[in-house]
Amino acid sequence: MEAYAAKLADNTTIGIADTNLHSSSAYLSVAGFLQPTSLWLLDTKNNHPLEIKTLPAKFDASHDAVEQFEATSSDGTKVPYFVVHPAT
Repeated sequence: MEAYAAKLADNTTIGIADTNLHSSSAYLSVAGFLQPTSLWLLDTKNNHPLEIKTLPAKFDASHDAVEQFEATSSDGTKVPYFVVHPAT
């Protein structure tokens, strides 16, 4: 099985919405802190994702940013967390 790397936005959740054994394409569900959930078509032959549909935005996120940090618990476990804040 060959691996594919498609470029999508950082700090998003990406899930496989649908695939077809007889096709080289897959549908992806993409959602993030600052962008509404969207449906993407990924052609695995050319690694080109194409946004097909998106839910309407619930707020203006154009002046906001997302950063990921990591905290260390008392037992040494690394715990990732995100901070959404106004961009400076």
